Amino acid sequence: MRNAGELCLLLALWAPGCGDPDGPIVDRQAEAEALCQEAFALLNDQHFEEARETFTCAIKKEPEYAAAHFGLGLAYGVDNPAKALPELDRALVCDPAFAIALIARGLVNESLGYVEDADRDWCSAYEIDESLYPETSSGVAQFARRLIERRPWRFH
Repeated sequence: MRNAGELCLLLALWAPGCGDPDGPIVDRQAEAEALCQEAFALLNDQHFEEARETFTCAIKKEPEYAAAHFGLGLAYGVDNPAKALPELDRALVCDPAFAIALIARGLVNESLGYVEDADRDWCSAYEIDESLYPETSSGVAQFARRLIERRPWRFH
């Protein structure tokens, strides 16, 4: 084993029933959440392949878990943006108000040269976040606004 991230991955993949999505719903949701927490830690430590594998396991547990699709999209976005888009799209199908997923999809779209799609995603993220937190602009809205302002002709 090269590092602790690999050990964590092996432990997650070894978890009983990882490939069996037929367990009780509450157990599947809790297991998917735990796997996502682990996968985000792997992603934070730049263990991209291990994170992808762990997010995929979480998705097997709970196919409609937006955070797992979002995380998998982030993990692919680092080196394979074309593979990131379907995962970010799926996250947004699971949770249409997932503003940070819109920002991530916008960044991926921008990296692929889809500037108008990126602008739309960032504007949507800003609008969603502002409608959810009208009194206090969150970091998500502020980040979306900065991205939008890079293209001032699109900001109203």
